Amino acid sequence: MASSETPPPSLRQGVRIAPHDSSVSVEEALLAAGEQVGHGNLVFASRVNKAVLVFVKSEQMVHQLVASGVIIRDLYVQVSPLSVPSTRVTVSGVPPFIPNELLEVELRRFGKFASGFKTYTSHSTSKLKAAVEDLEASIRDLELGLQRDSNPSAGQLLQKKRLELSSFLQERVKGALVRCRFLEIKEMDAPTPFFFNLERSVAQRKQMSCLKLPGGRVTSSPEEMRDHAMDFYTNLFGGEQCSIEGREEILEGLPQLSPEEKAALDLELTLEELTGAVNQMASGRAPGIDGLSGE
Repeated sequence: MASSETPPPSLRQGVRIAPHDSSVSVEEALLAAGEQVGHGNLVFASRVNKAVLVFVKSEQMVHQLVASGVIIRDLYVQVSPLSVPSTRVTVSGVPPFIPNELLEVELRRFGKFASGFKTYTSHSTSKLKAAVEDLEASIRDLELGLQRDSNPSAGQLLQKKRLELSSFLQERVKGALVRCRFLEIKEMDAPTPFFFNLERSVAQRKQMSCLKLPGGRVTSSPEEMRDHAMDFYTNLFGGEQCSIEGREEILEGLPQLSPEEKAALDLELTLEELTGAVNQMASGRAPGIDGLSGE
């Protein structure tokens, strides 16, 4: 339907029409597209699987077809462009035990994939790798030695080795803590409808829309749902009376602490005990809720 002098179209001039019925012919799809942009503006057409690819003369007509859609056999059929702008995303600091398939599942929530992952090395030098391996071997030997014999000087040396290893692995530890870091996500924070729909969809998934009460009535009132949830968990975790005989039967035969053991446990922690416990922790671990590491 085009002369030999017509230059080949680009992907930006093509659309994909996927009818609901696979028996729809290419001619029917062309007639439906021609009703929207004019039959003289159609350049090429081809069937690919169950869809029909149609190429038009200009990109403006592609936008017109995508916005209007087509009517085939009295049914509305959505039209999608062949050329979809994609965004390059760089993911770094991912631990080796997280497969690419898991990352793809998480990233597909933001849209379709245009291509797969390309893996690049971290460009670490052989000298740095050798130093890290030597430190790890020294730490393992010191830990095994401390398990056999408690030596204060060995504990101090172990702490020094752990600090030295932490300085080498600082960036790698950060990457492991955040699991994966998105360094470059272009246009994701732009004030577009897609961006605000992402936030709205997350909020909708976390919000309870309705609740069936014990009497069988369904309510969508937040106050009623909140009151019912409080009553439910109060009854679930509330205390119940038990018989004295049953309690004694359960506790019978259990080992009990002697008065000397009780007195020893009630004593305050000494600095030596606290230092020994912290030195036995792995590097980067926080002994308290403040998040400060043992180092």
